[in-house]
Amino acid sequence: MDHLENVLKALHKLLSENLYKSLSENLLPTIYKKNPNNTNSIWKAIRLCLPNKSASLRTFSRDEKTVADEFNKFFVSVGQNTVNKVKPLDNVCNFELNENWFTLRQYPLSEQFSFRVTDGKHIEDIMTSMPSNKAPGNDKIPIRVIKDCLAPILPAIISFVNTSFVTSTFPSVWKVAEVTPIPKDGDHKQANNNRPISLLPVPSNFCERVAHNQFTLYLLSKGKANKEPEWK
Repeated sequence: MDHLENVLKALHKLLSENLYKSLSENLLPTIYKKNPNNTNSIWKAIRLCLPNKSASLRTFSRDEKTVADEFNKFFVSVGQNTVNKVKPLDNVCNFELNENWFTLRQYPLSEQFSFRVTDGKHIEDIMTSMPSNKAPGNDKIPIRVIKDCLAPILPAIISFVNTSFVTSTFPSVWKVAEVTPIPKDGDHKQANNNRPISLLPVPSNFCERVAHNQFTLYLLSKGKANKEPEWK
């Protein structure tokens, strides 16, 4: 029986290696040629060529609320701790940090950047190009639901995005993220052995991508950038 199990394991390993080799040599180059600027498709193909890692359920010896509070306290302190570490560098580098070290340049209106309202086609293209398995934010509304309901809700989303640009404000509910800790090396029970991933509501991504595209096109038109926008 043990011999049979060993043979089956060896056969499975051989088949897996040949499959991954075939995917790496054939599938990945083909997808890259078809979608050289589509990073989502390229990474999807790369993940297909990698063996799956066995995922185990993480367990904690303390109650969930205590662990969540400890992780949250650590994550929100990272920024301030970094600032505290940077501040002493002004003495080391003989550099005086104050509010007057930066001189604002004046440009004619024709050279200044400003956001402009967008149309439904642009936002619709952004929606449909987003992967349907994208993780939702704290509102728990997945992108696939938004895609299925696109026709009736598109006018409202267009209104939200354009109002944000016209009024120079960003909806506060779109700033609230669900933070998921991703384990690094070491004990996953220690907060500093995890990195935070912030999941914002999906509609906030629509606004960000429109802003990204507009600003990238502005930089291209002024000769300040030399690549096309990755977000269409």
